[in-house]
Amino acid sequence: MTILKKIAALALALCVFTGCVALAEEMAAEGPYYTLGDTIEDFTVTTIDGQTVTLSALLQEKDMVLINLWATWCGPCEMEFPAMQAAYEQYSEHVAIVALSIEPDDTDEVLREYAASHGMTFYVGHDEPGLMDKFAQEGIPTSVVVDRNGVICFIECGSMPDVSLFTLLFDQFIGEDYEGPVLLEGAPRVKPTVAAQDPAELAAALETGTAMNPEDEYIWPMVTAEVDGRTVLAASNTTISVESLARVDVPLTVSAGDAIVVTGKVNTFPGYDFFQILVNEQPVKAYSGETDWFSYAIPMEYDAETVMITLVYNRRGGMEGADYVYVDSVALLSGDEAAAALAANPAYPRGDTISVVPQAEGARRIVPADEESVRAITNMDAFYIIPAEQADFLITINADVDPDCDVVFGDAMMFSNREVMLRDLLVDGQYIFTTGVDSAGTTGYPYSDVYLIYDGYEGHYICCCFADEENANWFFGWLLPQYGVETTWTYEDGTLPSTDAMAELPEEEGSYESTYTITYVDQNGDPVPGVTVQACDDATCVLYTTDDQGSVTFTAQPYAWEIHTLRLPEGYTGDTEVVIPMPAEGGELTVEVVKN
Repeated sequence: MTILKKIAALALALCVFTGCVALAEEMAAEGPYYTLGDTIEDFTVTTIDGQTVTLSALLQEKDMVLINLWATWCGPCEMEFPAMQAAYEQYSEHVAIVALSIEPDDTDEVLREYAASHGMTFYVGHDEPGLMDKFAQEGIPTSVVVDRNGVICFIECGSMPDVSLFTLLFDQFIGEDYEGPVLLEGAPRVKPTVAAQDPAELAAALETGTAMNPEDEYIWPMVTAEVDGRTVLAASNTTISVESLARVDVPLTVSAGDAIVVTGKVNTFPGYDFFQILVNEQPVKAYSGETDWFSYAIPMEYDAETVMITLVYNRRGGMEGADYVYVDSVALLSGDEAAAALAANPAYPRGDTISVVPQAEGARRIVPADEESVRAITNMDAFYIIPAEQADFLITINADVDPDCDVVFGDAMMFSNREVMLRDLLVDGQYIFTTGVDSAGTTGYPYSDVYLIYDGYEGHYICCCFADEENANWFFGWLLPQYGVETTWTYEDGTLPSTDAMAELPEEEGSYESTYTITYVDQNGDPVPGVTVQACDDATCVLYTTDDQGSVTFTAQPYAWEIHTLRLPEGYTGDTEVVIPMPAEGGELTVEVVKN
């Protein structure tokens, strides 16, 4: 991650998880706004390669147009472009994509470089028609589908980083049998490819009287499996790459004082994908991350009533790591057995408020003068100066936080970024999280963060830390003004800072990044501009084009990047099959081609 990306990420706190970058500026003048089902007005834009593109003309050629509103500084936008591009390559005969930057500083040159480096072959331009205002979305990326009749059928704010999300979306609007309009309130879901089992088999696996999978064409079934010598129900959607639910319902007739005990085992992406237990559709317990076999007892306050116990695996999709969700049994206990089961539930300490407070000697809380604006732009809840290279953080929680489901994340470059289930931080009745405190003088990052993320990433508490006053001054005096927030700060007790000096960021990015230069020359040693070359790691490839000096230069995390010549300009020949590894520490590579 470059320092510029790190800086931009500040204002976009948690956007990687929520998927939609909130904009710093006030968005749009008041109405009228487009809504689902409206017919969009025709518009024309000029793309970065000089083409004039008109919506009505595109709709005469294609079945639908996807309008994407974005900016080069937007991390979630960048996350979805590879998936968007891959889907476009499959559907370009039927689908046009028009990606319009809303950022005034994204010049044609900036956009051309970005599009080339990200392999974007669809239309890219500027939001000349002011569509961001007309759709009144609060952030980017925002994707809009216009069907062949000019009807707005889909408006979504949030990153869609999986190819399947786009292909499922496109499938709704292409083909000769489309009658429309098909109005989508959210991203389309994938229908199960696994058959539901006989309810008797489900009930036998759970050792209960009745169990059934719901009759919903989009909910994945729970199916029987053999695990650790037990016959269990397993969620069938644990490998699905888009958001999906697996569910089973168990009706039980209970009396006041009874307890229902659910036994299971999960291994999911921590804090993101989770297994839930619901009673009459109300969530009562959730698990995430990796657990061994657990039993959880739910007290019943009903008298001779039939309640519905629902077991749900909520897979958000797009994240690796969701391996399994197993449910071994759903038992109804009474009397002493119920009391014993309830007493065996984990007793997690809770208070009335949520906080993350450093325990290091000399740590002092600081308060921005315009606290409301700072919180609005950063999403951060507390700021501390901590004169130490690392610190313990005491975390307190309230009833909104479930330690079996929620996570703590430490963002400090001098330490490995850490994501830990809250339950795993419990020591002697307290939640203690240890992480580093960055500074401009160590890694080049003048701050670090500790996140408590709960309620499926819907809720958060963020503690921002500085090593000293100079680093805090850089944050409040240089960084925040870049996002339109001018403010000062004091210590919590009202004491003023002892200096107004700002930390100096190093000119070089630091040892965690290397610089790579590839130069193409002909047999006479003359530079060859216009060569298309790609640099690949084990997951992605980035495209570059050589400049007038025949060179491309990029800075990235140290890696033995594989360099591959894709295309040579007319009049040149060379080997387009060979792959050349670069040294991980960076350096220069010269490739010779032949001028005919």
